[in-house]
Amino acid sequence: MAYTDRMLLTSVAVITFLASIATMLRGQFGYPLELFLIALLGVLLVVSLNTARDDAASSFLFVLFFLAAIANTIYLYSVASYMSPARLATISISAIGLALSAMNMFMQPVPGKLKSEVKMLLAAEKKISEARQKLDKVGAGVPKASRKRAGKRAAKKK
Repeated sequence: MAYTDRMLLTSVAVITFLASIATMLRGQFGYPLELFLIALLGVLLVVSLNTARDDAASSFLFVLFFLAAIANTIYLYSVASYMSPARLATISISAIGLALSAMNMFMQPVPGKLKSEVKMLLAAEKKISEARQKLDKVGAGVPKASRKRAGKRAAKKK
């Protein structure tokens, strides 16, 4: 199932990239910023395709890719002040890809090493809170005069 999800994301990403290029060419926007954004989309696409298949980083790169595609189309809209059907289609495809990649990213399992470290931290926090409770009980049993003397002794040592 994960392989088909990856293939679906890849297909949507390639379609989004081609739609972004078509939208730019159709609107005749060859501005340097627009060309930079298209190049950024291309680099993100290549990097996303070359990462490991079952990795949360690859899903995160796809999320970045689709966010950049949406930003690119919104930039074109802001320059032209007109939402063409091509731009609307590009935004729609990008939104679908963003939803798919975000779902894929959040469905990634947590690595076993991270789970064990979290368990160790929770156990350590529990031990610290138990020790703090014991210290508070012992401190409550010590008379005030002893605590004052101990405080004065500590102050004299400094």
